[in-house]
Amino acid sequence: MHVAATRADTGVEHLLWICGLAEPYAPAYWQAGARGFTSGPANVSPRLSLDLLAGLRAGDADRVQEIWLRLRRFEELRARGGAADNVAVVKEAVHRLGLCARAVRPPDHELGPDAARAVAEIVAGWPT
Repeated sequence: MHVAATRADTGVEHLLWICGLAEPYAPAYWQAGARGFTSGPANVSPRLSLDLLAGLRAGDADRVQEIWLRLRRFEELRARGGAADNVAVVKEAVHRLGLCARAVRPPDHELGPDAARAVAEIVAGWPT
């Protein structure tokens, strides 16, 4: 509500809102006036994030919901424990693509084997 109220009070032509909470919040923030979003999944599957943006721009609620559901579990893993695994989940997914090592800088930590398997299962069908 604060985003929508601030946008209304300042005027659309003077302010560009970008949702900094990534895909899980992009549809709701879009309704409030945000016209972009940050993205962790874009490191793994740029196509999914770009398709979400295209769906938002086109007002295609069904497409937005479909993509949001595909990304949901990945984002839930990133948010787990107060976002303690945020970076590690993305790194594990990019590692699964063969693009980098899974190691993360302290104070972050690598995912345990169960979470790493969950990431692998989630991203297995994503377009690259």
